[in-house]
Amino acid sequence: MVFGLNFNGTQIPANAKRHFAERRKFNGHNSWFLLAGVCENKAEQNAMVVTANNGKRKMVTVTKNKWYAVYVGY
Repeated sequence: MVFGLNFNGTQIPANAKRHFAERRKFNGHNSWFLLAGVCENKAEQNAMVVTANNGKRKMVTVTKNKWYAVYVGY
């Protein structure tokens, strides 16, 4: 299941959120990224990327334990 306010209006559960920082800088990027969504498999992560991508937005995907996350730049 996909979690994230921008994807289906569901808050990211605490047990998933503890694996990811709310805001983060990644190597090679000069801007900050916000946690946009979390899911439980790669197919859902790919769907989140397609949904969040507007052609101009910077995005980074992260995998930790059994959770997959998408960060969007601002």
